Amino acid sequence: MKRKLVIVLFLGVLVAGLLYSRHSRNVIYGNDTKSVYKKINEIKMYSNSSIEILETYDFDDDRIVTFLSDTWPAYITFSKDKNENYVYTGTKMSRHTNFSKFIIPLVGHSNNDYLISVKNRSSSINKYYFTANGKRYDVNFNTDDDLSTYTKIDYAKTTRYLYYFDENEE
Repeated sequence: MKRKLVIVLFLGVLVAGLLYSRHSRNVIYGNDTKSVYKKINEIKMYSNSSIEILETYDFDDDRIVTFLSDTWPAYITFSKDKNENYVYTGTKMSRHTNFSKFIIPLVGHSNNDYLISVKNRSSSINKYYFTANGKRYDVNFNTDDDLSTYTKIDYAKTTRYLYYFDENEE
């Protein structure tokens, strides 16, 4: 009887290990550019799109990757798990536009908000500024290429944003 119990337990542990191993091999992490492309293409709204990764920003255990999906600005986010792998946490895209800004709240250990600006080469916006909680933040792209940049917003319990654009400003 004891022997049967040991065999059943052994087989149970073996099957559980195999299932876990198979599952963990199928998980796509955001640990490198190749896996980020793979994860983006796995998401239905991007599956038939042309993807161009622009930048990867790491903030403590959070990763933000900006990209263009058929020239439309987008980003994908990942957070580190206990095994130090970047696990997918979300994505957003702005359709039918050459420029977009995304507010990503509570990033990193400091829990600051970040404003991510993404533009394609058809955008005429190369600089703008915005205010958050009364403080002015300037954003300069300095190029007409596809590009993204980020701005760290000083922490506040509630934040109010106002944006100002001048396409002709030099």
